[in-house]
Amino acid sequence: MNETEPKSKRLKMDEYNERKKLERRKKSPFPGTRGYGICSSNVLLNKTGIGAQLPKFRSEKRKRECCLKKADRNSYSEKGENANILDTEIDVVASLASFKDYMETSIGISSLQDMFGDIVVEENNLTVQQRNQKKSWKERVESTEKAWKDVFKTLLNDVFARQAFYISPCGKCGCKLPRFVIRCKTCSIFYCEDCDLKHHEKHLFHQRTLATATSSTCLLVHQFINAKGELFSKDISILCFKPEKCSNCEGQEQLEISPGDENIAVVTKDGRFDLKSAKFVCSYCKLVTKASIIDYICSGYWPGDPNNISYLISEDLLRFWYLTKHNMPGTSLNKFLETLETLFEGFKPFKPINKIHFQNASRHYEYFMHLIDNKIKLRDKTLCFSCKGIMLASHPDGNFKLYRLRSALGLNLTSLYGNAVIAYDEDMEKHKSLIDSKIFKSKLSETCGDSIFKAARSDAGKYKKLDETGIMMRTCRHGIVDKAVNMHQGETFRHTHFMHIDLPEKKCSFLCGDVMCRYWKWAQKVALLFPEFKPTIEDMKPFLGRMHAKVHVWYCQILWVGHWMLNAALTLGEEQEQVFSKMSRYGSVTKHMGGANRRDHITAAVFFWNAQKEKGMVHQLVKRRKRALNQIKISSKQLKSDFETYHLNAEVLPRLLEELRKTAEDYKTGRKQSKDDESPLQMAQKALEGYNAHIKILKSRVSRIATTSGQRIKMRKAMTLMSKKNADLIKFINANSEYNITEESLLNGHFPWQNYEPSTSKSSIATFHEKFQIIDNWMLLLRSKEEVLQSEKEMRNFVNSIMGQKSLLETEIKSHVSLISSTSSTTKEHRIAQEKTVLITHELTRIHEMLIYAVATFQEIDENFADSTGTRSLFSSNSKSFGTEEANEEHDDNFSDAEILDDSPDDETSDNWSDDETSDNWSDDEEIPY
Repeated sequence: MNETEPKSKRLKMDEYNERKKLERRKKSPFPGTRGYGICSSNVLLNKTGIGAQLPKFRSEKRKRECCLKKADRNSYSEKGENANILDTEIDVVASLASFKDYMETSIGISSLQDMFGDIVVEENNLTVQQRNQKKSWKERVESTEKAWKDVFKTLLNDVFARQAFYISPCGKCGCKLPRFVIRCKTCSIFYCEDCDLKHHEKHLFHQRTLATATSSTCLLVHQFINAKGELFSKDISILCFKPEKCSNCEGQEQLEISPGDENIAVVTKDGRFDLKSAKFVCSYCKLVTKASIIDYICSGYWPGDPNNISYLISEDLLRFWYLTKHNMPGTSLNKFLETLETLFEGFKPFKPINKIHFQNASRHYEYFMHLIDNKIKLRDKTLCFSCKGIMLASHPDGNFKLYRLRSALGLNLTSLYGNAVIAYDEDMEKHKSLIDSKIFKSKLSETCGDSIFKAARSDAGKYKKLDETGIMMRTCRHGIVDKAVNMHQGETFRHTHFMHIDLPEKKCSFLCGDVMCRYWKWAQKVALLFPEFKPTIEDMKPFLGRMHAKVHVWYCQILWVGHWMLNAALTLGEEQEQVFSKMSRYGSVTKHMGGANRRDHITAAVFFWNAQKEKGMVHQLVKRRKRALNQIKISSKQLKSDFETYHLNAEVLPRLLEELRKTAEDYKTGRKQSKDDESPLQMAQKALEGYNAHIKILKSRVSRIATTSGQRIKMRKAMTLMSKKNADLIKFINANSEYNITEESLLNGHFPWQNYEPSTSKSSIATFHEKFQIIDNWMLLLRSKEEVLQSEKEMRNFVNSIMGQKSLLETEIKSHVSLISSTSSTTKEHRIAQEKTVLITHELTRIHEMLIYAVATFQEIDENFADSTGTRSLFSSNSKSFGTEEANEEHDDNFSDAEILDDSPDDETSDNWSDDETSDNWSDDEEIPY
């Protein structure tokens, strides 16, 4: 408060602050006592009414002097569980005047004062600055930096003094080590030579160092020390699980593992280690059996070549690489292996890691894990539980950053995943040939709205250095990718139609697209010529994405934009863009791969993406509903303001909507009819529309599609040239018409001659642009209400789909249990069924936990959710109550990584998106050139 302000005003502010302090104290009079039974804040507040008398310090951090001893805590806990003692102490509380008196009278201050320390202190002992003191982020960072500087003043000398050789007893046997010591950083123990040999011939991959008073030597896996302190080598075999019995005498528990004759390089997260192969020796019949590839795989080691088991990769390292390359897309395998090679540079001899062996082991390990998920656990990794059977919308779109260079031919390998996600190129070619048999390719190229400008054509000559020019993917409105197809030229309507044909089977209602106004007419033509494709038109509706609609002409936004469509909810129609925000980052590595490796890499990336989206699905559905409720408030408030400003009512809105649609249809029809008789002014207007739209498209293509500086320079030159043409056209139009083109017109793409209203218009309440804004806000309000219902519908469908998957797994388990009971325990079929039962049981546990968390979360929205979905019986009486804070916190701990950011930006902010964020050129009835 400024001292120059009137004294009365400062007094009022002081009184206001004092009232706020008293209100805060009433809410929680005893800070720090929650959870201690009869000492809890709620009990004391409700029973005594003395909360306002006790101080509360919100910002001060206190330290408890000491805690209760274990015996005291147990004794205190027993008292808290005794109902009679509890009633007596509550009566005592009611007669006391302060928390301090209560502590002294109830259980004695000797123990509770130690527990609570200085929680209750006199407020007048602290100044306002001390109570409100709280370090800012900058102060905390500076404090941490200062602490590190203080540590580093003596850190170097302290570490050297600590690591220097000194006489120390062996950590295993306790013997003195006067001349040398073997220091194991992995175990954090000093070893003598005997204990080191005994321990580390079974624990192979530890970091061991021989330390003396004058030297320090890193020990390799096969190097050990004798009693004289001299190095010697010993053959160390890779450790494997022993077979159950000898294949010759069938004796059990008589096999011993020993080093074989072959050298094997084993690569782990700690680098490369050179060991001996494993062999099993029967102590009874002396039969020697070499370890097979199955023995190594079951022991956690994958070979690079099954025919020559001389190179093994640790399963832990393969899993680490899998998570690394998908959590950080674009990570180079070469650099990853180079990091492993130089991990202990200067400590161990350099040993290269074979890239081909590592790549083969990694590729087949990931596919093996996929087979377990798909064949045993029955996971459909392209299925969205929320959309199953009720898919509202699907969005196919192309990505030109996932191309592959023609020079990266690779080997003639076969894809492991096949068409699990990416359709075979042969299937796409057959579909294109079918369409081409009755519809010829068009060589023209136009923008939406007939604004002519020079556009690229998707011919093969443009992509002479590329094999695959990109990929088209399809996703539901929750971001789950379910299908993809390679592109070998440009993105055409034939690719979109290939993604379109199976959507009616999924009960999909809307097809979202960037140029849906052009594609839908082409698809209708295809449906007339090919009756088998009629369901794609009759059972579905077109949906122009809200973001891409920004660069379409104004009447196209009225006739085709998605959020003006009935029952579309708050579907954005741009969901694939979020998928590409991550998938595009794989382009730096996929462009150098062979065809099969690229297909497998992108397929694995899609599976990883879908798994992350599935983990966060519950959070996403709740967030969508919450956003819709918030948008309802915003749109309702805006609509009410429009009613007051323009003196409207709700009954007028349908009529305004009909006027806008009729205006758009009439203007579109009039433009087509006047094509053959255009004045120079009309041609200039049309050219300005086209150049302005093209500049916006090029801006987006610079960031989305251009991958080289040359491409970006070329696009920026075109933008500069078109800006100059725009300036000339604006001068011509302003000089030869009554219009005045402004900068705002160029930014929003709405020009004065577009405000066409037919003479039959019944409303003169507002201008065309104002009517558009009113109806646009009304449509957003209606879609928000639909989104609330759609989200709740998808919540129920999500739970029902999980329950269906759970029932399927339970049926599968019953079939395996039946097989187990009907076969001998020594047969291979019995063992296979037994292991499958274990894996399915693990999957059932995962599904059950997901189901509990989903119902618990949705129950907070609808208290009858569990009853309506029939899931209340899933929760046992002795388990944590679902819907409680503890149950949700427990799941949040387990699934903290699963809360993937939801997808689409808030719809209330989408109107503020700049046109630079839009993308993709459009074409005529044939191709979408880029």
